[in-house]
Amino acid sequence: MVSIYLTAPNPTDFLPDAVYHMLIVEFLHLSKIKERKSDDIQLFQNRSDFGFDNHVVSFGAVEHEDRNGERETQVNALKFQIARRVEIDNDDIGTVRMVDSPRSAFCKEILDYLQDHLATKCKVGYKLSVLCIACKPSKPHFHDLQRCLDNPTVPCERNSMITQGFQRLFLTDPKRPTIPKKPTLIKSATGQQVGTLRRESREKKFQQMLMQVSKWFEEHISLDMLKTLCKDKIKCLSDLQKAETPKELFEFMKNDGHLTAINFKIIIEIIDVTGKTGVLEVNKLLKDTYEKADHQIKSFTRYRQKLIDFGTRLGDDNIATLIQLENVSKKHRNNQWTVILDLEQRGILNEHYLQPFIDNLKDNELTSMAKILEEATQC
Repeated sequence: MVSIYLTAPNPTDFLPDAVYHMLIVEFLHLSKIKERKSDDIQLFQNRSDFGFDNHVVSFGAVEHEDRNGERETQVNALKFQIARRVEIDNDDIGTVRMVDSPRSAFCKEILDYLQDHLATKCKVGYKLSVLCIACKPSKPHFHDLQRCLDNPTVPCERNSMITQGFQRLFLTDPKRPTIPKKPTLIKSATGQQVGTLRRESREKKFQQMLMQVSKWFEEHISLDMLKTLCKDKIKCLSDLQKAETPKELFEFMKNDGHLTAINFKIIIEIIDVTGKTGVLEVNKLLKDTYEKADHQIKSFTRYRQKLIDFGTRLGDDNIATLIQLENVSKKHRNNQWTVILDLEQRGILNEHYLQPFIDNLKDNELTSMAKILEEATQC
């Protein structure tokens, strides 16, 4: 795990309570973007936990001690802790097996998100720091995080703190730091400018990626296949029907909150479900993200994935049988994907009532196709 601290610029100052509450709101928004369930979020008066797949981000107040050693309720720092979840070995009940350190890509994403929203929302000065590990625990104090990311060591009295661990987690390349230097004390005016520039740069790269991916998909994948896969991610059926390009389809998904510059994991999952890895060569951001992804399909149900398998294996003879069997319009005879969409729209193909359709396939000698959909009903 790794911890960073949000402190006031002056060690004797305290952070307003509103900062903690503002960050809760921002991380709730991030959880919504990443489609986390309520079970992944725990909120307390002075601490909050947010689960993101195999990571947990916790933050809360670090209480201040007065000269008599008594704890005061005022907050002079907020502690952010990023950790990998602990796994329990089922083969040896009671034995706890710690997983690896947090993934660098995830730590960097959280740091970027934190800096962006502090810069634009925090109206007081602040510093991001790390706890010194070169001195005795009886003398706890902080070092500026950006200084640790810019230098291999940070001097502290007679010691030097090696910063390689922080650089490994928060930098793309520890040997050549790529995070631009920023002042550690950011007032609201300059903070808004910094945050705006960072967001604009990220949004520009994201839009460029979407444009290149959409163009590649338009040439190498059926739009109706994409509509079949992404149907549940577009709230309005009319939007799904009127999308004429992959780019328009992605725009509707953006509007419904499933695709953002911060979280475009759904693109990674589309590639994994369809097997269209050739698109990775058109954009470096996408390729780098794909290589670091965990490749767990969470955006699409098992049923939705099996529909793609079903449609891919649906030959011309099977399409003709389905058209006759289910009274599908003959205009769909050359497109298995519009056949599937038509069957779904009429309720014949239904994720929650699939067995009658499967039985009908078996009764008409389409057993191999029925087996594909049976897999969608298995846990």
